[in-house]
Amino acid sequence: MRITCMDNTFENFKPRPGTELSLRAFKALADGTTDKPFLFCYGTTGCGKTHLIEATIIRWLERGIICRYYTVGEFLALLKAAMNDNDRADEAELFGRFCNAPYLVLDDLGLEYGTKWEYSRLEELIRRRDAERLVTIMATNRDIQQLQKEGDVPRLLSRFSDPAVSELVVNGAIDYRLREEE
Repeated sequence: MRITCMDNTFENFKPRPGTELSLRAFKALADGTTDKPFLFCYGTTGCGKTHLIEATIIRWLERGIICRYYTVGEFLALLKAAMNDNDRADEAELFGRFCNAPYLVLDDLGLEYGTKWEYSRLEELIRRRDAERLVTIMATNRDIQQLQKEGDVPRLLSRFSDPAVSELVVNGAIDYRLREEE
């Protein structure tokens, strides 16, 4: 796990119009006040998704909860590296650790991949985590409507669309980096 900024807490998150739903969903998961183990957040680049992810992880750490945190590209690269070592058992064991981790965060869905194998690994990961109801956060800056039309992504998103176990929220803020300081 790596956090880019230990200062990215809920306390210093500056809510802007469009962040209400995502802020509420991340806080509920971080504080353990929701019974929904899945959270999928989407929104434009720079709208605060990664800040909220890191705030959630920091809150979990304060509560004694450890999670795995990677970008989707990093996760897939780890699996590929294990396969490139010509040891299928290593890849299966590594994949199993991701599938069974009590808390998993995957950021930046849809940026670095797109092959059938990559989608199938992501789908299998989410399917297995869903079956066990393990806490899973996924985020993307891709347009959700476009993602729903791409290859195998709709099957993946479907797991995050069940309102009984998941929050599917938009962070509708504009890029924080493009706004003038108030």
